[in-house]
Amino acid sequence: MSQKAEKGNWDEDFKEDGNPSKGGEGQPSSGRKAVYMDLSKPGNYRVRLVGPHIKCRKHFKPYKATVQDTDKELDPAWKAGWFPSRRFAVNVIDKTGLKAGETGVLKILEKGPQVFKVFANYKAVWGVDPAGKEGPDFNIKVEIPKKDDKMSTEYTVMNLEKAPLSETEIKMIKEQTLFPLTEIYKSTSPDKLKEMWDALPDAAKVPPKKTSAKSGEKSEENKTVSKPKEEPITENMADSPADSGDEELFAGKEGDKASGEGEKSGELW
Repeated sequence: MSQKAEKGNWDEDFKEDGNPSKGGEGQPSSGRKAVYMDLSKPGNYRVRLVGPHIKCRKHFKPYKATVQDTDKELDPAWKAGWFPSRRFAVNVIDKTGLKAGETGVLKILEKGPQVFKVFANYKAVWGVDPAGKEGPDFNIKVEIPKKDDKMSTEYTVMNLEKAPLSETEIKMIKEQTLFPLTEIYKSTSPDKLKEMWDALPDAAKVPPKKTSAKSGEKSEENKTVSKPKEEPITENMADSPADSGDEELFAGKEGDKASGEGEKSGELW
């Protein structure tokens, strides 16, 4: 049975001495098509994180697959020396290019630790959940210094002003519900992993010379620059939608956040 992806923890996931995380990509079992942020072109992308994030691992070579840390002994490629990249995913409201009065749409932002560390750093500095009810918008600047070379892509991530959810955004989230990330990023089954491994020619099973997990992560994630604001932004939250009858959207148990159990597709915090 495939394991679901584990819910993340902003305080623990990015500690240098912490345990490595886990990766994957799929479609919800409900049949709803997952929609992802496309950061493949240079430009500025504005997003508002919403709800819990997940952590996982992904193989891009020698086959494409999603696994968790506990799957290591079930994953032939990992056992052979192919280190799956650490990946993180979170629901976001894509606000890129919006005009006044327009409402963004829900998408999934999936990236490696270099981008998500900036979100965690925001919480560490200001003590505010970057995906919580008082979270900010973030700008992700994408640059590709070497034209037509996606591996040269650089990400500059900067927090913007606080962005309490509007009534329109809350209504949109309630109607669409958040993408069920723990389900979407569940592990590729052991049988499928074995099938894909057995189908590879022997030459394709030989891992690259760099066999450390850290070196693999750096090459996969490219370069990310963090630019947090120098001073915290103060804002009166008394009139925000979160404080006017929508408390159920932001309710959540700490145990659920850590374990991922009891996840609901519409759960925020």
